[in-house]
Amino acid sequence: MKRVDPYKLKGAVRLLKQAYQSVFGGPGAGSVMSDLAQYCRAYESTFDPDPRVHARLEGRRDVWLKIQAQLKLSDDDLYRIVTNGQMPPIDWAPSPEQEERDPWQTQ
Repeated sequence: MKRVDPYKLKGAVRLLKQAYQSVFGGPGAGSVMSDLAQYCRAYESTFDPDPRVHARLEGRRDVWLKIQAQLKLSDDDLYRIVTNGQMPPIDWAPSPEQEERDPWQTQ
């Protein structure tokens, strides 16, 4: 298994968060988020006696929670989630050499 450079991973986390903010924070975002909140049952129970329906509703809610995490959590919190707390914390300011690396590539 290839080792992932933590600076690259943090850069990728930051880029992905910025992409979410661009898509879900631009013009029309309020209407889209309101529609998604209703569709994903953001503020109501996902319970259904039919296990298949319940699983589908839980999947929708999981998508809502993912979007909300990307919009509201800090870069450090998202990094901890992505790594399950397994990578050591590092400074967000990479060296110039690390800054030039493509964050999506592994070593």
